[in-house]
Amino acid sequence: MRHLKSMLCMLTSIAASAASGGQLLAEVAVVTAPSSPISTVKPEELEKLFLAKAKTIGSNHAVPAEQKNKSVKSEFHEKITQKSPDVLQRYWARKVFAGDSIPPIELANDQDVKTWVNSTPGGVGYIDAKSVDATVKVIFKTH
Repeated sequence: MRHLKSMLCMLTSIAASAASGGQLLAEVAVVTAPSSPISTVKPEELEKLFLAKAKTIGSNHAVPAEQKNKSVKSEFHEKITQKSPDVLQRYWARKVFAGDSIPPIELANDQDVKTWVNSTPGGVGYIDAKSVDATVKVIFKTH
């Protein structure tokens, strides 16, 4: 029986790791350009921005960017929008079909997000917190 429990724990751990693209993230950092007037953001504001329910953070214009990296994207959306990748995909399919809105631009990786937020007025994206450097300003971190 003990052997069965350990095997079950090991399989659960492997499945969780595979579902996240093979790596588990501790934190995701939401970033913008250092020159941006946005200094902090609430999770509710991020949810509205990334689901196209708002175009501002506070009184500041904001443009969201998604990330193709599945583990970073999953971590962000599970913590902020409470949507799994499948649910998020269905959400955007409905919004696009209804003509309500289109999903945010999707960038390949952390470096592309950092470059994009610095070249896009109001740009807001998310990256693995380990990739934060002086080229971006952190306005929120997941835990």
